[in-house]
Amino acid sequence: MSRRLATQIKDSAIPGKWKRIAEAYAAFANQDGTNIYPSKEKLGKKAGCGPDTVYRQTPDLLACGLLSYAQSHTCRVENCNKGATHFTGVWGHYTVVYNLHIENLQNAETYLSAKYRKVFAAKCRKVGAANCNATQALKTPASASPTLGTPDSSALTSGSKKGSKQVPPSADQTPLALLEKKNQTPDGFDGLKPEPKPQEGQAGDGPQTFQEMVDDYFDEAAYILMEINPQPTDAMVRDQYPACKRILGFFMTEFDEITKEVVRYQRIAASTVLRCN
Repeated sequence: MSRRLATQIKDSAIPGKWKRIAEAYAAFANQDGTNIYPSKEKLGKKAGCGPDTVYRQTPDLLACGLLSYAQSHTCRVENCNKGATHFTGVWGHYTVVYNLHIENLQNAETYLSAKYRKVFAAKCRKVGAANCNATQALKTPASASPTLGTPDSSALTSGSKKGSKQVPPSADQTPLALLEKKNQTPDGFDGLKPEPKPQEGQAGDGPQTFQEMVDDYFDEAAYILMEINPQPTDAMVRDQYPACKRILGFFMTEFDEITKEVVRYQRIAASTVLRCN
């Protein structure tokens, strides 16, 4: 056993996983580094690891020149051939003989350190980075989910497929009601001023239903209304028939004589005004 060789290896810059194995080989060597022939089990016990680790690290120690295969050795076993292998005394059990070259310790440090950095970098590349852009819908309690149909609700936040269904708009939110609120006639335009709604119990100016307009009031105003919408509802008849009537009256004041061309012009102009508004 050579404590001097083991101490030199211990003080070197060889990475730890090779240093322990090299120290174990040096512990069984002579002072000149020869006659190393213990089994891998004994080397593992000396290094504090298993024999499989010794089998894995020994080729690297051979590659860097710190170890080499011996061609002869000396031992006390009579049946041993004293060659490159050592007979343990049990039939069929042989071990390989090595020599330790402490003069190659600096080369071993350079070679094994470079290999350690290469292996460590390869292991780091295999570790995938976390996907920070991944999103996941959050599950909210049923009591905290917004009412379906509101602008804040959706199928993602409510946790239900029914959240994508739209609730029918109320009477005040229909396209016709919104259009009337948006396109109110200015006070300066007397021809398009909205007429006051009839009091309860009084009849309005013009037809109140679609059937009544077709049967009793089918004139130029009704014709223009049906050009805008071929199947107007009763509400459209009540609200838009008087507007068509007033628009026609406004254009009537611009002409002294009513002819077919004038009537055609009135229809086109009135239809354009209604569509734009």
